[in-house]
Amino acid sequence: MDHKEITNFLLKLEKTKERNIVPKDKNTTLLPWSNTILNNARYSGFELITKRVKYIPDSKYATGYLKKCNLDIEMGVDLLQEIANYDTAIIFSGDGDMAYLCKYLHETFRKKIYIFGARDHVGKELIDGKKDKFVKDIIFVEDFEYRLNLHR
Repeated sequence: MDHKEITNFLLKLEKTKERNIVPKDKNTTLLPWSNTILNNARYSGFELITKRVKYIPDSKYATGYLKKCNLDIEMGVDLLQEIANYDTAIIFSGDGDMAYLCKYLHETFRKKIYIFGARDHVGKELIDGKKDKFVKDIIFVEDFEYRLNLHR
């Protein structure tokens, strides 16, 4: 590819980006459901690390974009940095890429690993991890949703 082809490619790419403008949401107000979850976690003594959602253009969605956080690498680094401070990890991700980390933590450090994810959104690699016994159990958020709706 010569420099003219690269230039033309970049110009086409720039025009495509202009058509796929995604919101620059600066809103920090949480939905009541999210606020309840975070407040309950704080009240229970959990240290919370949060990250802003990013918007990815995707025409499959009515909004024209998909919301995504991409926390898996941060979680992996935190789990390794804190290795001496826990025996059991509850990983709030169904991403199959996490299976490699889970297997490593279990086999190398004998950590018990639980996966907390949405039903039908847990990667096959994690489901296989339960069969292979490096994931202790998979917990589905839908099985706890009724608790969030209780008025205490």
